[in-house]
Amino acid sequence: MYIIQMDQFSCGPIAFINAKKWQGFKVSYNSDYRKIRKLCHCEPPNGTPEKYQKKIAKKFGFRRLFKPTVRKIDKLLLAGYAIQMRSLYYKDEEFHGHLYVITRRTERSFYCINYSNIGHRWVLKKEFKHEDLKRFGRVRPFAWIIPNVENN
Repeated sequence: MYIIQMDQFSCGPIAFINAKKWQGFKVSYNSDYRKIRKLCHCEPPNGTPEKYQKKIAKKFGFRRLFKPTVRKIDKLLLAGYAIQMRSLYYKDEEFHGHLYVITRRTERSFYCINYSNIGHRWVLKKEFKHEDLKRFGRVRPFAWIIPNVENN
């Protein structure tokens, strides 16, 4: 059902497609990727600029989650929402981000869609806290709350 990116730069459009899939919309890579990639201004090698991530998230009706924490994300998943997450990492003396979607939880883990180059997987909350919520000075990860359209 969910898709993974096939390159090093398209996590933005893939995350938006997966978020819409989670909401129950009939979207697919073949019919929607090019259109969403264009909306995101997603180009190699750096992918989707942050300002377009924000613009598209607002257009799709997502709400910003300021200073995401494991506890906040957990509560939102329990309440029936999904989360679009942008984590950060430092490579080649530059900051890079990765967008993915969190759709489920257990007491110990989050289920992450298009998580890194691994695909979809369960991530321990302890690992998530130390890796995905890591910040570098004033540069920090951010998240968007994806509403379940059936509940709105």
